[in-house]
Amino acid sequence: MLNMVKCWGLCALLLVTASVHAEQTAEVMEKDVETRMQYLVYLPDDYASTEGDYPLVLYLHGGDESGDDIDKLRTGGLPLLVEQGQEFPFIILSPQNPYTELFFPIERVKTLLDDVVERYRVDESRISVVGYSRGAYGAWMMSEQYPETFAGVVPIAGGGIARYLGRTGEDVAFWVFHGARDDVISLSESVDMVEGLKALGRDVTLTVYSDADHSDVWQRALAEPELTDWLMQRSTAEATEAQAQ
Repeated sequence: MLNMVKCWGLCALLLVTASVHAEQTAEVMEKDVETRMQYLVYLPDDYASTEGDYPLVLYLHGGDESGDDIDKLRTGGLPLLVEQGQEFPFIILSPQNPYTELFFPIERVKTLLDDVVERYRVDESRISVVGYSRGAYGAWMMSEQYPETFAGVVPIAGGGIARYLGRTGEDVAFWVFHGARDDVISLSESVDMVEGLKALGRDVTLTVYSDADHSDVWQRALAEPELTDWLMQRSTAEATEAQAQ
């Protein structure tokens, strides 16, 4: 009888304890979070003498340029080509990933992009993203997270999560580059993403350089004679107009 009383007492204690732990309150945090990102901006030569809007290319660099030394950005990709004197007909926005071992903080990148679009004469229907290596992962992520923002996506030697490709815009065009000799990020990562896009009926092109490794594929890709025109031709406005008709 004593044992039964103890048992009932224990059960009652457990019920009381469970009811106490089960209580939850719904709360909301509202706080302005400061955002800081270093970046480079390139403006076409005729920007100051014209009044029209310009296409914009968001360039996401590879891992070696990460950190807080802004001059590192000038050593690779589109910023290096600008430093070497190459001219482009579009605005180039090159943010620096502050994390040396992590992916781009894409929410911060999007905040920066919105700020630049507000302060410069940007044609919002003609924004594309180009990314190399770790930046290519960022390009894939941004195309999935912000499907209405980009008209063109150019991942170079990267990869992503193929099952999220359905989140990308139906009218976005993709041009994917990879080196067959890449021993850092396997060619299969780009192939998986491309096959996923093809299954969705997306506009996608894959260019594979049979003799390129991870370190030189970005140079081959950015030197493609048709790439600049391809980026200039990308627009979400035509797709929007077609849907409205």
